[in-house]
Order: sequence, then structure tokens, then C-alpha cells
Amino acid sequence: MKNLNVLDVRDTLLSVLDDVYHYEAPASKPDKYVVWGETGVDMRMHGDNGCKYAAVSGEILYYTAEEYDATADEITNAFAGVGIICNLSGIGYDYETGQTVYTYNFEVSCGNCNLYA
Repeated sequence: MKNLNVLDVRDTLLSVLDDVYHYEAPASKPDKYVVWGETGVDMRMHGDNGCKYAAVSGEILYYTAEEYDATADEITNAFAGVGIICNLSGIGYDYETGQTVYTYNFEVSCGNCNLYA
């Protein structure tokens, strides 16, 4: 099995949507887009004087103007297909943007402790 890393989160989101932004979206945004970012790292296993396993956690915010948007399910299913934990943790309405916002929490296990490679 392939070692996963944080960039696999980005690539999984890009398999569902074209407009995916890391930490901050541009001022001009489409009707549907994702903002995601890492929020924590847990070095869980050490051996031979180094890290052998790390888990990176983070948050994904999916913004959409479409009511009952099936893309919300596609995001969860895409992560299940690659083996990254991703749970829908909240749904709300952003009055400033006029969009529904789906909030997901993810955790990717970086078996080789390389967060981005």
C-alpha cells in the first residue's frame, strides 16, 4: 500500500472539485469551492531514534450555493476510497457569502513521517 501524506488530501479534493484552496480562498470565488488546511500533527510512534508514524489532522470547508448539494457526499466518499479518514462534522449557512458551508475533519496517516513527500 502507498504511503499517504498531506498532499493526498489536496489531490483527493481535486478529484471532486476544481476549485480547491489551501488555507485561504481568493477574493473572487466560484459558486462551489473548498478551503482546507492542516491543524495538527501527532507523532505517534518512534523507533530507531526517529519518527516512524505520524498523523496529520485538519479541516475542510466546502462552500456551495446549491441546496442539497450531492458534492458534499462525494467528498466523504472520495476520502473513503483512498483510505483517509474524513468525517462531516457540521453544516451551516454563511450569511456573508450566501452559501451553505459543510465542515469536515480529516486525518491522514503518514506512515513514513514525511508530511509532504
